[in-house]
This record gives sequence, C-alpha cells and structure tokens, in this order.
Amino acid sequence: MGAPTVYSWDDPGAPAWISNANGMGMYEVLHRCLVTGYGNKPAAGWSVVFDEFATNGNYSVTNGPKTGVFGLYHSRESGVKGYEPIMYVAEAMLAADEAINGRSFLTAISQTGFSYSYNITAHGIGYKATGGSYSPRWVVIANDRWCWIIMPQAVLGHNAFNANPPLHNADAWAGCPVVGFGAINSPLAAMGAGDNVEFGNFHLIGGSSGVGLVYPSQVMSGAMPWSGLRDDTGQLPARHYCLILPFSLGVRCPEVQYESQLIQAVLYSYGSSSSTAAQNGRQLGRLPGLYSWRDLHDIQSNSGWAVNHPGGLTWRDEIILDERRFIYGPGGFKPLFMSLEAADW
Repeated sequence: MGAPTVYSWDDPGAPAWISNANGMGMYEVLHRCLVTGYGNKPAAGWSVVFDEFATNGNYSVTNGPKTGVFGLYHSRESGVKGYEPIMYVAEAMLAADEAINGRSFLTAISQTGFSYSYNITAHGIGYKATGGSYSPRWVVIANDRWCWIIMPQAVLGHNAFNANPPLHNADAWAGCPVVGFGAINSPLAAMGAGDNVEFGNFHLIGGSSGVGLVYPSQVMSGAMPWSGLRDDTGQLPARHYCLILPFSLGVRCPEVQYESQLIQAVLYSYGSSSSTAAQNGRQLGRLPGLYSWRDLHDIQSNSGWAVNHPGGLTWRDEIILDERRFIYGPGGFKPLFMSLEAADW
C-alpha cells in the first residue's frame, strides 16, 4: 500500500472542470489524476480499460491490482447530456458499453449499449454541468488501490469547499459530495487487504443516492450508499447494501454509531437487501484513509471541534492530529478527516 497523492484544481497543469454539455468534468479530472498525471504530479497508478468518452460517453478504468472496474457513462441524448456522468462498478468490460456483473446501487449494468435516463437509482453527483452556479473546484486523493474525489456543486458547496473552519450543516454537506471507489482493506478472505487484496474487492460509495436531474436526494444518508462486487457472503456480484460510518447520519443503524472509534471508517453489510432494514450484518472492511472526529484523540467532540478547529482551508491544508497528517472537510453535520499516511491506506 502506498501513500496517497493529493491532486487539486489549482496545481500547476491541473485540468479544469469543463462545464459543457459533454460531461467532460468528471472524466477529465479522473483520467488525468489516475492514469496520466499532470504537471509535476504523477498518476496514481490506474489504467484505462476503455476510453470512448468523447464519442459515446463510455469510460472505464481499473486499479493497480486489477480487482475490478470503475466506469462512467454520460448520455449524449438531448435533455440529459448536460448532466454529469453516472458511475458504476464491474468485474470487467466486454466492450466500452458492456459490463460483466456491473451494478450501480440497485441498478444492474450488464446490457450492451447503456441507455439510462438520469432519474434512476444510480451513483452520481446529481447536478448539471452547465449554468452560473456550477463550481469548478475539485480535490482527488488517491493511490493505486483507492480513490476519493470531492467536488462542490452550486454556491453552497463552493462555500463549504473553501470554508475555514468547515461548515457543519446539511446544505454544506449535500453541496459538496464525496465519492470513493476501489479496493477496501478487508478482514474477509474473499476480499483480502493491503498487498493481498483479492479480485472482486471493488466498491463504489458516496455521491448522491440517485441522479435525479436538478434535485438529487440527500448525499450519503440513504440506505444504499454503495455498490460492491463482493458482499459478506463472498458472492459476486454483491447483493447486499451497506451504510458506512461516519458518512451516515446514523438514523438507520444507531447501535453502531460509535464502533469506528480510533479506526478508519468501516463498511458494513446489511443482513438483507431491504432498504428499510435497521440492523447491520458483518463488517466488510475499512475505507482507506477516512476518519471521523470520533476516531481522533485530538478531537474530543464535534461541538468542541467546531470552536477549536485546527485551522486551514477545507479539503486543502494539511493538519497534524494524533501525530498523523490529515486534510479535512464537512460531512453529515460533522467533520471528516482524510489521512495522508500510507499506513492508513
């Protein structure tokens, strides 16, 4: 496991978030950060599976150990082409538009020729790539196994992204979506961890709980905030859905709100696929680099942290907590911390 690289919109040579009707923002940023690098920033160590984004809106990449595929699809149809791409995971790709055991939330992605509308249950960032309220800010934190991408949407997200201290309220959080994808660190033999990560250990979390054109649902507070290739039974593809901590507001899993003490945020599996289930199943693993305020000795409470914050711009400036380097940002009324230490990835 290698230390992550932090990529930012204001690095020399960094790609702009292109606000046009071809959805190039997410594609351009991820391609440059993960695959090609830019300026003096090396690529994170991912490779292209298919790149036909410019012509038909299809793009897919795999991580260093090739445990799965992350894909983007952006419709070129009139009426929806102005919105950012939907995201999915898959075992592999038979063609640029044909996934093997692909899924995005409850939506199976296996057919030839993706033809989704943008009001389905799928991962996305849920806003339009044109218009005066669109913000070009972004940060990517990635190594060759996992990637986080944070981007503000509209004015609220832009303000949250540049706040010091971060804004702790629902509007700021919903306006600054976080998406993560790749291989988690799992104690399960079916998934593996670290340098021994197994094929099928590939997950996609975050964003909006649907791409609902102008009005996405609340970020990360629904019952199905991730898609995975393997679940707690070792099945491929996964048929269970999870909540994660500390992104979740805890309303669906109050009994495990504090189980992430002093470790990275953990990914849990539901005991069933019901979207109303209140009980969690097995712990699948830990999400690379992600901590909540509960996990850090230096931050004793959310209210205390809001007053005695360590300083620095949201998602930008490095801080030292528990003798480790972090950057931080808003999350579900509470601060999130992204570790920059190799041991946490």
